[in-house]
Amino acid sequence: MNKPEFVDYLKNLLSFVTKNAEDDAQKLADSFGAFTYMMHLDKYVMQEASGCSMETADFLKLAAAITARRVTDEYKSGRKYSQKAVEDYIGGLFFGLSVETVYMLMFDADGKFISSERIGDGTVNATGFIPRKLLDIAIRKKAKSVVIAHNHPCGRIKASDNDIKTTYVAKNVLESSGIELISHYIVSGFEICDCIELLRDSESR
Repeated sequence: MNKPEFVDYLKNLLSFVTKNAEDDAQKLADSFGAFTYMMHLDKYVMQEASGCSMETADFLKLAAAITARRVTDEYKSGRKYSQKAVEDYIGGLFFGLSVETVYMLMFDADGKFISSERIGDGTVNATGFIPRKLLDIAIRKKAKSVVIAHNHPCGRIKASDNDIKTTYVAKNVLESSGIELISHYIVSGFEICDCIELLRDSESR
C-alpha cells in the first residue's frame, strides 16, 4: 500500500489503544514506510527510532505475536505438509521476533510432522549452533528428517559464509545417525532462503 493508505491503516488500528493514533501512525510511516521491517524490531528500538508512544510499540508487538500464533496453531503433528506449508509455518514462528533464534522441525519416516523445538537464541555459527544438541533432540523425538531455521532480524536475507559452514556441519552430524537435513532456512521479514541449496551449489563447483 502507498504511504497515505499505510498511515490511514495504522491510524485506524492504533485508535483502539492510544489517543495519539494519528500522530503515532505518521511517525511510524515516516520512519519505516511498511510493516515488513517494523514488525520485527524490538519494541524499544521501534519506539526510539520513530518517536511513537510505548503503548503503540507494545500493541504492535502483541499484534505480531497474535498473527504468528494464528499461522503456527494450524500446523498439527501427524500430518504431511507441502514445502510451501512448511515455509509458511516457519515464517509464522519468526514473525515479530527481534532477536536471532533457531528452530528445528522434525518429521517421521513417512514425512509426517512430529514437532518443532526452539533450539536457542543468539548468533548462529558452526560451534554455537551446537550440532550435537540438534542430533540429541532429533534422536529423542525419533525423527528421520529435520528442517532447521533461523532468522536475520537485521533485515539481511543473504546467507553468510558462516551460515553455509553451519549447514555443512549440521548436515554431516545428522546424517551420521541416518537423519536427513532437508533444509536450513534463513528468514528475514517475509523473505526466506535455503542454505541447503547454496551448500549444494558450492559443493558442485
